[in-house]
Amino acid sequence: MSIEGSRRNYSWAAFLIILGIVLLLNTTNIVGWGIWVFTVRFWPVLIVLLGLRIILGGSLLSRILQMIITILLTGAIFLISYIQYTQKPLTFLPDSFNSWVFNGGGGLINLSIKSLEGEYAVSSEENAQIEGLSLTMDLRASSFTLMEDDIEDILVINAKYPKTDDEPILSHEIIDNKLDIQFSSASSNSFSFFSNKSEYDIRLNRSDIPLNMDIKLGAGEGDVLFETVKIGDFYGDIGAGKISVKLGIDSIPTGDVRFTVGAGKIILVLPQRVGYQVEYDLGVGSIRSNGEDISGVPSGRGKFTSTNYSDSDIKLNLFVTVGVGSFEIENE
Repeated sequence: MSIEGSRRNYSWAAFLIILGIVLLLNTTNIVGWGIWVFTVRFWPVLIVLLGLRIILGGSLLSRILQMIITILLTGAIFLISYIQYTQKPLTFLPDSFNSWVFNGGGGLINLSIKSLEGEYAVSSEENAQIEGLSLTMDLRASSFTLMEDDIEDILVINAKYPKTDDEPILSHEIIDNKLDIQFSSASSNSFSFFSNKSEYDIRLNRSDIPLNMDIKLGAGEGDVLFETVKIGDFYGDIGAGKISVKLGIDSIPTGDVRFTVGAGKIILVLPQRVGYQVEYDLGVGSIRSNGEDISGVPSGRGKFTSTNYSDSDIKLNLFVTVGVGSFEIENE
């Protein structure tokens, strides 16, 4: 056998053959093009196949083994994608396999793209005598909007989350006439080939009850929009996600305000008349005010005071810690 022949990549040839068969089925209208919406989400398998090629080496036996694995994995991906796309079982496959796909996989792998919806609320009737409110939210990698609204309950959360995830948890208790609300977003205990995140529409009763707020966000994104809610303490801890906080005059925090940013981004939007002072601990990220860098040194501790701080009748003092991400203040 020639050297050139001994180096042929059988697994790549097998992959192209299967790919060509699927494209042929597409062009002849036997299988719709929509199957690719499901198929492309298995792209990490290509990395697995590349890793196997590196580990197994280039001998004839290893190349044959790679080809077999490629055929099995690629074939399984297209079969799973076909079942999910058509929502019909394949009669030549065992019922257990069809059922496994319809149920979203099992064990450590999540194959489901289906979502569940639910509404969670904290009743105002059961908590009518409270004098203060504390809201703590662990939103992980979800997408959310938090805003005030004219609702009857104290808090209402409309949730949409993957079918295979654990259900969101909303709990509350009254301590010294203050209502403590805890919310944790849906969590997953499996690896998912699909990028569907949890989504939450969070509505807070528009009232004069003082609010302390603590928001934790991982790799998700969210918006906080308050105009009249009376905020006391405000804590925000962002990992690799992004959060925008827009506050009206009546919602400027009067207590302790601390924001921590890892690799993500926080944008704080304030009315023009609000003066602010920022104490910061900066890594290699950035801290900006209306588009301009406010840190005097590339990294380390410092303080920035807005030009209108001394003359403003509404002042905001906050402490910001930034790693490799960014924190921005904007006036409007």
